Amino acid sequence: MKYALIFLLIAFCTAGCSKDKIIATYYVTKAEDLYQKAYEMRVKPGNEEKRKEIYRKAQQYFLKAYQADRNVFTLNRIEQAHDVCLRLEDNVNADIFAQFAQEYSEQHPSEAEYGDAPTAFLGPIE
Repeated sequence: MKYALIFLLIAFCTAGCSKDKIIATYYVTKAEDLYQKAYEMRVKPGNEEKRKEIYRKAQQYFLKAYQADRNVFTLNRIEQAHDVCLRLEDNVNADIFAQFAQEYSEQHPSEAEYGDAPTAFLGPIE
């Protein structure tokens, strides 16, 4: 993981990307890792509080990434962020990501239609 982040930083620096994009990429990568970790913990009963804490950390990273640079998100990442908010019963931030998913789907219709995100199968979020 550490080497992947170093590689990303070097790649972004040589591509002329902004500092905000590098930071947002770091945050969204951390959020995805935490989301996956919490998801994998679901098979073990009795650790709901620990999972909830991991989801809370993932939500913080998703929000930081969103504030730093929304362009690092894919539809799948937006859906993960939305799912985290719903699991934490944070309707305010869930609404933000639902609206973002709608906007993103309109701007990227091929990804919304053929992508692997849940909205690709359920249609646009209303």
